[in-house]
Amino acid sequence: MNKKNELFKSITLILLVIMSIILFARSWAREWNYNGGENDNLISKAASIIGFGGIFAEESDTPVGTDIVAPSSIIFTSGAMRVIANRGTDMYTGYYSDILSILLSLNNYTGTPSEVSDSDWYAAQKTQAIYLDYGVTYRSHVLESGIGVGIPDSIENVSSVVLTSNNNATNKLVIYMFDGQKNKYYKMLTSDSARKVKNLLLQAQGYENIPLAVELGFNTSPSEDVGQQVVINGNAIISLEDVRLPSLSYVPVENAFASLDKRSLNNLLSLFGMSKSSAKQYADSDGTTMYIDTYGTLRLYTGGIIEYTAASPQHGKILFSDTNDDLYSMVCSGYNQAYKVAGMYGMNKNMMLRVAADITGLSTDQDGSNVLNLDYSFNGRVILPSSNNIANHGVQLKINKTGGLIYYKQYLFNVEQSTASSTLSPILNAINNVYLFAENGEKIIYLNSISPGYKVENNEVRSTWCVKFKGSNKTFTIE
Repeated sequence: MNKKNELFKSITLILLVIMSIILFARSWAREWNYNGGENDNLISKAASIIGFGGIFAEESDTPVGTDIVAPSSIIFTSGAMRVIANRGTDMYTGYYSDILSILLSLNNYTGTPSEVSDSDWYAAQKTQAIYLDYGVTYRSHVLESGIGVGIPDSIENVSSVVLTSNNNATNKLVIYMFDGQKNKYYKMLTSDSARKVKNLLLQAQGYENIPLAVELGFNTSPSEDVGQQVVINGNAIISLEDVRLPSLSYVPVENAFASLDKRSLNNLLSLFGMSKSSAKQYADSDGTTMYIDTYGTLRLYTGGIIEYTAASPQHGKILFSDTNDDLYSMVCSGYNQAYKVAGMYGMNKNMMLRVAADITGLSTDQDGSNVLNLDYSFNGRVILPSSNNIANHGVQLKINKTGGLIYYKQYLFNVEQSTASSTLSPILNAINNVYLFAENGEKIIYLNSISPGYKVENNEVRSTWCVKFKGSNKTFTIE
């Protein structure tokens, strides 16, 4: 017994010594980071090798691919009745893992997708079906990498997905995919059962008569000249009932930069490849603080805006190392950069980030960079910093083809939900006002989407209709 006790004490002592060494090493790494602007990935990797990486991981809640390239909404359809679960809501969270397990059926698919008509696509949505709206169009390999499924090579991009059954005795799962960039629809009959889809449709609660634009005829151009007309993407949800949204109040972070201690400031600078010891600090008359070093400039504006510009397109903080122009790495590294900055200022975790513009191919910019835009959302509704009804993205990044961050801008603020609510103007009024934003006097105006959301302007949060025009990355707001 004594020998066992001695052995136990010896093992405990050894473990305590190992943990002390790791803690000391991590502390040293942080101090090294503070003094020299380096990062402590080496120590983290060493801890992982020893087996304690999970204990000391400070960013264990960093978003993973399934979070980053998640659909903006999941729509359960039973005939003409629908239930909408927007990303960030409890309902969405409760069903998302089940949806992912159904999509994994693609890994067993060995057939060839058949290209179908838009009428086949819309007919599938009017059966017993689950519709996944990604809000943007992704290059297929971005989705493949993010959610771990194999998408047939013939499907180059994915904007939305329909999960349904073949409605016969075999009850097999059918997966439809829409490529919004090429305007093509694909159908895949899998060997898996559609039972999971039907079970989820039975579990969903709160079905309402919520039509798609195609069901109201909003997706077709007029056959004759009848004046100015608005044509809406047939997949857009059109709620003809009054839309009420919870009221939100604006919580500024104007003093966030001024209150940073030395370590926090250096942590912020290190996110942009800078350090307090190497960067020179300047202050503008308007209160903006600038940090400038050989490779770039970081500006901290008093209104809660942070902006970074690399000295040249060839420089900038390396977010990922890849010479193959990996779009998925670009999305994940840019997303996590914004996530870290937001986390430093205690932004409400209910304010989620989501990809705001198509990720379908490499940029043709002269500097060879790719653009990544991200929007905030709260309880599934987008929140847009706005000026004169033109919305800005919450985060804007430019990343060069070797993974270097060459431009970055992020709006920092918080919102709080009140017990009150606000009612949006009827959607038909908003559609009638769309022509106010048309360019060059266009008679036929094409919209990708029109959906409820919020805009932040003059330190106030107001509910609004958010309108995206076809072929434009801009979002306009109509109250």
